[in-house]
Amino acid sequence: MSTRIALPLVLACLLAPGCSDASRKNAKDSISVETDIKVKSQIMRDLEEAAENIKEATATAKTNVQHVAGRAQDMADLAVGMGRIISNVSEGGVKVGVDVAPKGHQWEYKVITPKADKLEKTLNELGAQGWEVVKADNESLLLKRRKQ
Repeated sequence: MSTRIALPLVLACLLAPGCSDASRKNAKDSISVETDIKVKSQIMRDLEEAAENIKEATATAKTNVQHVAGRAQDMADLAVGMGRIISNVSEGGVKVGVDVAPKGHQWEYKVITPKADKLEKTLNELGAQGWEVVKADNESLLLKRRKQ
């Protein structure tokens, strides 16, 4: 007999005034079995859901680990590239267009007001002597070089 049909009969027996003690015990046992089946079924559903959640979490963790590993490889490649640049700089030096004087080194300055038609020639001559333009306005140029 299916448990769906048995349960109403069991309840009827429990509530009926003429049921024997043995019948009542059998009815209680049937209810206990019915409850046990429902509880076990719920536990199975919960376990299946937990297993699915674990699968999803594992897939997400795997994706995250792969992403982090890829970024770590990118950083390692960058470090290798930076190491090569540093090695090249230490071997041959780098010229960046900035003249940095050692501490305590002094500068000398010159202000000139060249004529427009001789500006290029004058700047080329002074540049050959180590002078650099540091400021220019409409009338004059300020130049500097390391004191010789």
